[in-house]
Amino acid sequence: EGWQSDNLDEEQIARGLRSGNRINRIWDVNPAAGGPIVRDRLWVYASYRHWGTYNTVAGSFKDRDFSALFYEPTDEQNLFPVWHQSGVARFTTQLNQRHKLNLYYDWQYTYFGNCFVPTLLTAISACPEFKNIPQYIVQGSWSSPVTNKLLLEAGGTITPQDFHGYRRPGVSPTQFAISDPLSPPGSPTLWGSSPTSYGYNRSDQMNFRGSASYVTGSHAVKVGFTLLHAWRFNTQEPNNSVTLSLRNRQPFSITQYATPIQFHETLRYNMGLYAQDQWRVRRMTLNYGVRLDFLNARVDAQEIAAGPFTPARRFDAVENVPNWKDVDPRFGLSYDLFGDGRTALKASIGRYVVGESYTIARAVNPVQSTVNQVTRTWSSASGTYNPFVDCDLSNPAANSRFPGQAACGPINNPLFGQVATRTTNYDPAIVDGWHVRPNNWEFQVSVQREVVPRVSVYAGYTRRWFGNLFATRNLNVSNADYTHYCVPVPSDPRLPGGGGGERCGLYDVNRIIAPNNLIFNSSSVGGIDDVYDGFDLDVNARLGRGVLLSGGVSL
Repeated sequence: EGWQSDNLDEEQIARGLRSGNRINRIWDVNPAAGGPIVRDRLWVYASYRHWGTYNTVAGSFKDRDFSALFYEPTDEQNLFPVWHQSGVARFTTQLNQRHKLNLYYDWQYTYFGNCFVPTLLTAISACPEFKNIPQYIVQGSWSSPVTNKLLLEAGGTITPQDFHGYRRPGVSPTQFAISDPLSPPGSPTLWGSSPTSYGYNRSDQMNFRGSASYVTGSHAVKVGFTLLHAWRFNTQEPNNSVTLSLRNRQPFSITQYATPIQFHETLRYNMGLYAQDQWRVRRMTLNYGVRLDFLNARVDAQEIAAGPFTPARRFDAVENVPNWKDVDPRFGLSYDLFGDGRTALKASIGRYVVGESYTIARAVNPVQSTVNQVTRTWSSASGTYNPFVDCDLSNPAANSRFPGQAACGPINNPLFGQVATRTTNYDPAIVDGWHVRPNNWEFQVSVQREVVPRVSVYAGYTRRWFGNLFATRNLNVSNADYTHYCVPVPSDPRLPGGGGGERCGLYDVNRIIAPNNLIFNSSSVGGIDDVYDGFDLDVNARLGRGVLLSGGVSL
């Protein structure tokens, strides 16, 4: 901390800035050790690492009392600690002459002691503590040279993680999250507790692979598979299922949440089956192969218990969101153009698919389409600033526990806790089938020539183009929702034709249009062109004594 300068001057202090950003502490400790456990049989390498930072944010001061109704600062600047731990061990064992086994374990812990992105607009009481519990990686791999031509390999990895948001010590489970956008300048606009950051962000992932390689003098054949299986579980757990909104410290409105709010999706498999070969024919080397890609995700069946404002709910599983199947060929060649080993002509072309996991599954999850929160006006007839005392929050209509005094208005959406019209829908033709997955082709051709000893020139061309790109249409919109209008154009010699007349072709929307989006293949409306063309020219020279000079241009 003492190695930092401070440019906080009297002018800034006079304008209300009492402190600046500062790193209070920063460290990184990483001992490691390794060696043989059993001679020529078993080895281990292990390490431990502990690293992190403590820093403060300009103008951010600790709450005087976490349980107080209104935020009042102390003279103690908020500390934002972030630190990590990692314990790693890797064991390598030679079971016998033809079987080698590797085992790897990496335990990790991450602690964000305050808001993930600190800001003076959020008081420390409204910052959750984020912790990774659990977070570790377990990995094993095996290899076996069965003969001097055949190699077998396999491996697997399992990693569970949960970036969980906890209430910080001193914040009660019944403490409301309170916001006031009219707070005095330099004061937080959110305090009390966190409105939506408490809860699970749990995911588990398993990866497996296996392959067989057969190498001869002219061929190197490899076949194998990759398999990924994963699931995730997310929740939102606001205190009391209610947050308060004030205006200049006066009751204004409340937000009610349809807790429990939880999402569960599974990536059933992301699998690839592949076969490839490298074949040398005199001065030409060919590389060719094919990969079958399969991806299937679903929204799991979800049982949601009753909450303060909603009954128990059950949602059936939604399968095949998406269910993609693709055949992806790849081909390449390298040719010694003149047979002297100085000029190489290379070309390749291949098809690749876009990465995907839960995007579609989350969009069609019924919980995503549920009206999970509503707002209503509120005035504290009891003077307690507690809406549970002021009115019956389970009643969607305007009501008050104090006759003749206003308390809670009606909720702004009568579908609270129910599945509303889904705002995002996918055309079945793009989520289930062969070759409907977004993809890209890539073609490359290049030539490399040694012009003089230790000096080479490279020229290459790359073209990449994308297919099955998606377009979106709001089905709630029609031409009748817009009114055409014109505006007069002033006469002015600086305008084309001297100006005058009217400029038409302008449209105004007639109403607020709710989204009802359909996502579909853009080819049905003319398609989307997304193409990359690249030209590269490079020169490399080895000048001796370890000096390498290179330069070029890319267009």
